[in-house]
Amino acid sequence: MGIANRRIQGPAAGWPGPIGSSRPGISRALLGLTALLALAAGPAPAVENLNTSLEEICRPLLELNTKLGASAAPGSPAGGLMQKELSLSAAQYGALWSLLKLTPTPGCSRLY
Repeated sequence: MGIANRRIQGPAAGWPGPIGSSRPGISRALLGLTALLALAAGPAPAVENLNTSLEEICRPLLELNTKLGASAAPGSPAGGLMQKELSLSAAQYGALWSLLKLTPTPGCSRLY
C-alpha cells in the first residue's frame, strides 16, 4: 500500500501546482514573446476585412451625400429612417455612425 500512496515525480505526474507557480519566469517570458510576435505581425487580416465590409456600408451613404445632398447622420431625416430600418436606438445608431466615420477608407472618411 505504500507504493500506491506515493506521489510520482517528473513530467508524467504533471505540474506540482498551478501552471507557472514553480517557474514564473518562464510563463512571463512566453507571454512577452507572444505579445511581441503579435505586434510584429502587423495589422491582422480581420481588421482589413472589417474595413472592407464597413466601406461597403459607406458607399451607398456616400452616394446619398453626393447625389442627393442628404446625410444619414444621426439626427437627420435620412438618419432617422436608417435608424428605424436597422431597429437601433439613437445611441446605437450614433455609435455606428461614429465607427463608420472613423474607418480609414475613402468612402467612410468622406461621409457627412
